[in-house]
Amino acid sequence: MKQNNDLGNIDERLILTRDNNTPAEILTRLAQDACYNIRQSVALNPNTPAEALCKLAEDKNRPVRKYVAMNTSTPTEALCKLAEDVDWDVRVSVAGNTNIPAEILCKLAEDENLFVRRVASENPSIPVEALYKLTNDTNGYVREAAQTALSRYRDVCSRI
Repeated sequence: MKQNNDLGNIDERLILTRDNNTPAEILTRLAQDACYNIRQSVALNPNTPAEALCKLAEDKNRPVRKYVAMNTSTPTEALCKLAEDVDWDVRVSVAGNTNIPAEILCKLAEDENLFVRRVASENPSIPVEALYKLTNDTNGYVREAAQTALSRYRDVCSRI
């Protein structure tokens, strides 16, 4: 980990991480910053290079991994790895990412954690077959979300 003090103090580095015009090479450097708040913010930036996001997906800090999982620019390989994270809230973020492959989303729809299953059911990319399974989930919270999503799907289909 690096301090990156040549890029400014923590506040100035945070500003860089949130700026969509920050060059990729600066974001890559900031992805290795010693301050986890900087790494978290880099993880959310849609312009962070794929290679940096893949490295951040392995960060020891859970919120950093969570924010990588939320980033729709995160490469599929990193999302697949994060879908198996030990922390359920990281898996929740993967389940909510609209760029997650359908087969991974189906696995998350069978996750042991009800919040992961619920968010998976709300993802517009979830296959209908997985939604049908979730309408029979053991948890009412998950069943309700799946039924609502299935109703929306039927409404859209009826308009076509």
